[in-house]
Amino acid sequence: MKNKKTKRITLIIPVETEKENKTYVVHYRKNTGEDIRISMPSLKQSIDETKKLKTPSNYIIYIEENGRRIKRQDREIIENSNKWRSRPIDETEIIGELMMIYRATKY
Repeated sequence: MKNKKTKRITLIIPVETEKENKTYVVHYRKNTGEDIRISMPSLKQSIDETKKLKTPSNYIIYIEENGRRIKRQDREIIENSNKWRSRPIDETEIIGELMMIYRATKY
């Protein structure tokens, strides 16, 4: 016996989903103030590239996804320091040539 309150429900399940087309760019700034952008095919490769760019000759590195910054790392601005720290992507940044700060040590 059929209940008159029973309704038929149709579910639509997509067989194929469209892959999002994401573009990644590694953007870094040299101590001379020069900005360089490198296009990368994936986030993993972008992260690997940032590891190579963490040298004393650069002082800021960004990873962008579809034109939007998703990760930022800054280097200490003390001469020959290679300590990198993650920073908020919207924090104030130094633009142009980096002025070096020399650390005085007491002997």
